[in-house]
Amino acid sequence: MKRWRTWALASVLAGLGVACDDKGDLPPEVLRARQQAQQQAAMPATRTAPTTQELLNGPKKTLRLANFPLSLEVPKSWNLGSMGNGEIITAGGPANSGEITIQLVQQGQQVLANGLELTYQEMKKEAQSKPHAINRVELRPLGPGKVLEQRVISAPFVNGKPPAEVWGDVETGLKDANGLPTTTRGIVNPLMIKWTFTVFLPSSEGKYSVRALTFMGLRLAEYEQDREFLEQLMKSLKYEE
Repeated sequence: MKRWRTWALASVLAGLGVACDDKGDLPPEVLRARQQAQQQAAMPATRTAPTTQELLNGPKKTLRLANFPLSLEVPKSWNLGSMGNGEIITAGGPANSGEITIQLVQQGQQVLANGLELTYQEMKKEAQSKPHAINRVELRPLGPGKVLEQRVISAPFVNGKPPAEVWGDVETGLKDANGLPTTTRGIVNPLMIKWTFTVFLPSSEGKYSVRALTFMGLRLAEYEQDREFLEQLMKSLKYEE
């Protein structure tokens, strides 16, 4: 499936000089799209997506984010998972718009405090260059450290506006009886959102260890459909020793 080949964390950490672990042959958006197509093909026709009210007010559980000292309050149906033969660790589950997947990335390198500030300023510049109602760049405390949130449109703007979405034939990631790729009618260049939460935790004097949560393959339309739930979800991010 032709999707924006965006690694949101790469932009988050570029100013820090920290490289992302890109071991897979396919970008997360493609992996997620294929996973969704396979899941949808296996779903009973009667299965329905949770409603917004079910997501907001239904039973919750505390989900520890793998080996991160972090947790989220998530619906009971959400869990940890993996993609790319276990190389990509995720947290996610069903939402009203479909499956939501958040990638967990831990960097081995440490960064200096001035690197954090530089990244913050670069994120603000990017948001200013792509004016949109969804934009957010915010640095705030989290436990003994800080979390830097960025939410912007991934695609470059054209004449100060995001590019128009175009419909066409897109690959599903599945094959027909003859082993040939199947296609469906869809948006060839969907508007994707880069939404990351980069957590900086003190590790030594003047240095931070870096962990990040980044939404994978999140379309603008999906975000708008699940905005209230996703905002509630990410506000529950907590530090846990």
